[in-house]
Amino acid sequence: IIIRNMDIFDRGGQESSQSEKESSSSQEKDANCSIYIMTGKSEDIYYRVKLTEGQGFKLDAPELTLDCVTFLGYFLEDGTQITNGEGSALVAWQGEQRYVLYPSYEYKIKTVEDLQALQTFSPVRRQDTYSFVKITLENDIDLSGVKDWEPLRIYACLDGKGHTIKNLTSTKGGLFGDIYGEGNKYVKNLNFENVKITINDIPGPGYFHIGILAGWFQGDVENVKVKSGKITVAKDLEDSIIYNEYTYHLIVGYVRNFKKCESNATIELK
Repeated sequence: IIIRNMDIFDRGGQESSQSEKESSSSQEKDANCSIYIMTGKSEDIYYRVKLTEGQGFKLDAPELTLDCVTFLGYFLEDGTQITNGEGSALVAWQGEQRYVLYPSYEYKIKTVEDLQALQTFSPVRRQDTYSFVKITLENDIDLSGVKDWEPLRIYACLDGKGHTIKNLTSTKGGLFGDIYGEGNKYVKNLNFENVKITINDIPGPGYFHIGILAGWFQGDVENVKVKSGKITVAKDLEDSIIYNEYTYHLIVGYVRNFKKCESNATIELK
């Protein structure tokens, strides 16, 4: 059974046309399964379909615009895979009345441009937290051509596969500003070399964290090593650091758990 857009009874809360409503109403009378695809706050897809016990089904796979991204399939929240990367079910339908599915992607970084494009890849942005994204580093990345690195804010897992981020220079923070997510979120097997972070002002009242890897991460960091680097903070910010919870760290400003990490970087007030 192939389920396509014609079978969608409600898409992201948008109002359907009269003909679409009439078609949906007639199909829904025979529907025996609800399928929710959680893609983001305003883009969730809801299907009501008629399935046959013992048969499989197929869902439309997301359209991809980046060559470095692969769609892995739709998964349950507990990590159970329901479809492959083409949207075809891996198991026959056995009478389940409801599926809540999460799209999963692999994002392979081979170039500086791939790394920068993370900022525009919707499934890793904080507002699109329903997607599962695994990021892997396939090569060493030299950022010497980027004058002032803009820290990324993502919701994903990252495996550096032993590769190195080199020559990161920034006046705003480290590689990531925040890596959102709890549970099984992780960053592992990543190296840094010749990092230079210079902080001359602060963004305002409240909490502000700086780290060479990230400012904030409610996940696990394992086997991340900073071979060389320096964080320089303006001397006149010293009181703000103490009294307003601004923190600067050699790997992550705030993190849930460290394992097998080390840093040879320094922090200096100047």
